[in-house]
Amino acid sequence: MPNKSAHETTRQVLHEIERAIGEIQFGSVEITLHDGRVTQIERREKVRLDVARKPVRLASYAHSSTVEKKS
Repeated sequence: MPNKSAHETTRQVLHEIERAIGEIQFGSVEITLHDGRVTQIERREKVRLDVARKPVRLASYAHSSTVEKKS
């Protein structure tokens, strides 16, 4: 039977995994193990854009609003 500190560590790890999953809508959670122990929890979140509703015109940001015309 695991000692109290091992039990607390397990609870903390499970809490962190649960938190990582709960904070994202689209993406992934990667859990890294070394020697059978969790050493890292990495969260990758994807941002989904609804382009069909509101198209973003990137060209308007790339050009100045005033264009000089040479005669």
